Amino acid sequence: MTTTFHHLGIVVKDANEVGKLYSEMLGLEFWNKGAIEDKENGVLLLSLPTGETFIELVQPLRPDNRFGRFLKEKGEGLFHLCFYSDDFDKEVQHWKEKGYVVEEEMAHSFKDNPFRLVWLSPKSTHGVWIELADIAAQSDHVKTIK
Repeated sequence: MTTTFHHLGIVVKDANEVGKLYSEMLGLEFWNKGAIEDKENGVLLLSLPTGETFIELVQPLRPDNRFGRFLKEKGEGLFHLCFYSDDFDKEVQHWKEKGYVVEEEMAHSFKDNPFRLVWLSPKSTHGVWIELADIAAQSDHVKTIK
């Protein structure tokens, strides 16, 4: 089982504003696909590649999802770490057997590219959400954001 770090997610009030700041400050360029509005999950996603990984700015579009609640309760800040697994089912089963709080096993649509993901609750991970995505089901444009 190989689990690879893919990106970190930061919840922000305005993804474009923060993206411009990071671009100006750190010299990072926006992902060539631009901002993505994920209506199903109620977020605007803006990716800033950096080396082999990227920063994902997550702007909640609804107050009732995990991102909106986080912003209301804690303000802007680090929200999650995302890892890709080459044996997704085995990894998820392993986590459940170990007693980790696994939430929202779901198929997720990313520009018409469905893939599976789960979230590990911050109750199990010392305050940071862990997102695990099934790398086998992902297209190359999602696997490598450059």
